[in-house]
Formats: sequence, C-alpha cells, structure tokens
Amino acid sequence: SKTYVELAKLSHLVGLEISQERKFPWQWLAEAECRERLTTLSLHEADIDNAAVSKLIAIEMPQLEALDLGFNDIDLPHQGLFQWSGFRNLRMLNLMLNSVGDTGDMSSVEACKSAKAAASEAVLRLESLLEAADRCPRLHVLDLSCNRLGADHMACFQRHRLQRLTELSVSNNALNDLAVDELMKAKLPKLRLLDLASNAITDDGVIALAKSPATSTLRCLNLGRNSLTDVGVAALAESEPLSELTHLDLYRNSFGERGVAALLDSKGFPHMQHLNIGDAEVAPATLKALKKRFPGAVQQKKYGS
Repeated sequence: SKTYVELAKLSHLVGLEISQERKFPWQWLAEAECRERLTTLSLHEADIDNAAVSKLIAIEMPQLEALDLGFNDIDLPHQGLFQWSGFRNLRMLNLMLNSVGDTGDMSSVEACKSAKAAASEAVLRLESLLEAADRCPRLHVLDLSCNRLGADHMACFQRHRLQRLTELSVSNNALNDLAVDELMKAKLPKLRLLDLASNAITDDGVIALAKSPATSTLRCLNLGRNSLTDVGVAALAESEPLSELTHLDLYRNSFGERGVAALLDSKGFPHMQHLNIGDAEVAPATLKALKKRFPGAVQQKKYGS
C-alpha cells in the first residue's frame, strides 16, 4: 500500500508498530531500509501464527531490543526463532495471549486423553522458550499472560537461569497456590516486578509467597483479581521479604476492614508509591488512616471490571 511505500523511505525509523494487520507485508519489511536500525517491533494482534514466524525470522533485524507478538496464535516456538539475529539481543519479549500452554479440548474422555498429551507438549514448549531465553544475556522483560499456564509450567522456571530478568507477567493464566509455590523455587535474582493478577491464588498461596526469600528483590507485585481474604492481606503486611515493595495491587479480592488494618499496622513498605485496594469495603475512618499512612499512594481502582 501507499502507506508502506512511504514508511520504507524512513531509513532512520527505530520503532515500528503494525497491529491488527491481517495481511502483513513481509516482503515490504524485508526490503525496508529501516529494518537494520529497528530496536522496537510490535506485531500485536497481527494474525501471526507459526507459519508467519518463519517469514519473520527470514528478516535480519540485528538491533532489535523489544518484540511484541501479543494477541496472536503462536504455540510451538519455531526453533529458528531462537537462532534469529533479532531474538538474541532482545530486552523485552511479549507473548501475551498466544497458545504456549494450550492443551486443547477437554469436553470428552477421548479429548481428555489427548489433552494430557497436549499438556506435556505445552510444558515442552515453555521449556524450549526458557532455554532460549537463557541464551539472551539482555532479556529483562517477559510477558506470558493469557497462555493457559499452570503449576507444571511454573516448575519450568526452576530449570533455567534467567539471571537478568527483572519483569515477569503471568497474569490471566490458570495459576493456583501450587503454581505459586513452584515459581517461588525458581532462581530469579534480579526480579523486581511480578504480575500474578487474574489467576486462582488463595490465601495459602499468598502466605507462601510472603514467606519466600525469593520475593525479597520485588518492588512491584500485582495480586489483583484472585481469591485473597483478610488473612492473605495480613500475610503480605507482615512479610519481611516483601517489606520493600513500592507498588502493590490488590483490586477485586475479598478482603475488608481487617486486611486494611493489617496494612495500617505494617512495619514495612517505607517507600510505597502505589497501593490499590480496589473496592475493599472499609470504614471511611480506616480509609482516611490508610491514606495518611501511605500519602499519595492509596488508590481504589477496579481494574479488570
């Protein structure tokens, strides 16, 4: 199209977003002068499947640092992707809402048998991805939200050394308390942001997380839209490993006055900048005290509603 012809002339272009494009112009990108200078490429919701990945990796983008492939249909990671020049230097990889952990139909006995085999394959898919990520010395941000991941997938992180990973998002999956326990056994020494929103985590999972030394590096933690009560929030408030959090999201859970009182009494969180309690039912006086305890930080946003 005329738009792509004009874009091709922008030889100094370093960032490119082409979203919701059902007929992606691969040949144009292969010939565009800017491809060797691109540092950011977003193909968000661009109908990318495994066949399209083969076309992507045929294009040299040696300066690429951020790749957004979210909202597509990528399941089995193409091995060529991991050898691609554009993959090796990545700092950020977004695979949100793909099919990394997809196990298929579970509606019949035969389907369930097939799904068990598919589940094993799904674990192998994540293993392949993490093994490749091990070889990306600059990878800091990994987004695996909305990929039907569970406890077996979280156990994969224990077998890989993602030494430089600072941000991990596994929100909107099938993570339960066991999954949290498996993830806490992983060695992620630089992790500062962990997004666990919209899963199936209860107080037991949060208590384990609050006690884990592995969380001591965290500064941002999102537990919104899970199944926390006052007990879970109290565990967070009393946690020594999590005492340096600056951002904590607790929206759309089931805690109230006692949970907020525990936050008020906490000896931690001296640098809290963002504390979202969502629609927790608390007395006006308690809310006022919380805002005084954490000035400028308290929010009541109902994300995900």
